[in-house]
Amino acid sequence: MHRAMPLLLKLDLSPEARSLLASYVRVHQLARIGRAELRDLAAGLCQTAPVTKRIVEEMVGAGLLIETPADVTRGRPRLGYAGSERLRRLLAGAVNYPLTSLVDYVLKSSNRLVSMHASEQRDAENLSLTELRQGLRQQFRHKAGGVTRWLLAVLLAHADRWGVVRELGIAKLTDLTGLNQERLRAHLFKLSEMGFISHKLPGFSSWPLMGKWGSVYFLNLHHPDLRQAYPASSIAVMDSRDECGRCRQTEAGLIVGRAVFQSGQGFAWSHSERGFLGQPSEDCVSDDLARYFLPPVRIDEAAVTVALQFVLNELASSLLSTHWCSLERVTVDDELRKSVRNLLKPSKRCELPMERIDLMLGQAAIALARRVQGMLKPFTELALEACDYRLLPAPALGMAGWDGGQRCVLIRPKNGEPIPAVFVCGESVEHSPTRYELEQYPWLSSPLLTVPKPLTRYGRKSPAGR
Repeated sequence: MHRAMPLLLKLDLSPEARSLLASYVRVHQLARIGRAELRDLAAGLCQTAPVTKRIVEEMVGAGLLIETPADVTRGRPRLGYAGSERLRRLLAGAVNYPLTSLVDYVLKSSNRLVSMHASEQRDAENLSLTELRQGLRQQFRHKAGGVTRWLLAVLLAHADRWGVVRELGIAKLTDLTGLNQERLRAHLFKLSEMGFISHKLPGFSSWPLMGKWGSVYFLNLHHPDLRQAYPASSIAVMDSRDECGRCRQTEAGLIVGRAVFQSGQGFAWSHSERGFLGQPSEDCVSDDLARYFLPPVRIDEAAVTVALQFVLNELASSLLSTHWCSLERVTVDDELRKSVRNLLKPSKRCELPMERIDLMLGQAAIALARRVQGMLKPFTELALEACDYRLLPAPALGMAGWDGGQRCVLIRPKNGEPIPAVFVCGESVEHSPTRYELEQYPWLSSPLLTVPKPLTRYGRKSPAGR
């Protein structure tokens, strides 16, 4: 029933009321519910009795719930609640989410959503009674409440099958969740510290090549509590050096770096750089195209580099997923150029040579896809031609220990369940290795695989002993 839940509808309700309404529709499917059951349902969302009373009155006043006394022959009839006709009409329209099972799992209050740090404590052994009591007391702080669940459900409803959320800024999230900006940032911070959001690419504007770039959220579908409802992808960790090991830069880093350090009309591309970007080396080595990748002074160079690399990774991921067996014969055709322009969305106020820009970026995406294909060939445990791919730069995910030339590749079969494995430079590692095995690899602090630091409060360190 929740699949038609109007997550995208601007209901005039508080975020607490929206979370309780979503959980009620998910669990009871508009059937009658008594007051005691409703209190238990709200308690699973970390809502107190006074808050529950207020939001029930709010939903009844909005015409979403109706009071229904029980049919009894003697005594005072017990009051209950049921979904109204207006709520049934709102649920009539079918809505399909790529991550339906995860939205379903999050909206059910009986399913535990705790931080990855708390998950480690929950499985700890040989604890004294005092330590066990302290751990149980702290779990309430590590647990996702009703509003946090609602925000996570909204993000999951807008994510693709890889957990990447695009074009969902603060203004849109405030409309969808009912939270003001201050509370929204606080709950986004809590989701990040709990491990449900791996990283965020902040948005910016006033760059002619991309116009207004919206924020991008990377949801951690490898979180221990989410893997119960959604099978995790296989992960390959690799670097982007060429065969001779001459270049450790990403494609976007090379383009933006060339524009920044050679700010002029002429840009000299070396033969190795042109090969790394997929351009024919016999062409003229001087090109003024890179000046269009020069970010304005008020925009951080790193932000532009990460955004441009995200575009190249999107294009290369699509090429790997659709042309795995024919990638050596792929050229920059009209379809690929159209994909480049859809991702860039340049500002209408500036006239840019898009016929040259999309050609260059298309060639760079093809070269990137071919390099990744070559590095994935040792992974014989996967049927690579029958998989979909998602490239994620390791620095964009905050992976410590990796320089600018390394990236992760998420791999999922097009049909069937993924293999729960991690591959590091061709070597297979079990998905849940021991602590000793983790310490042998530099991706120990990866948000995809490991336990984050204990929660803080809104970016400030919590006092000792709390």
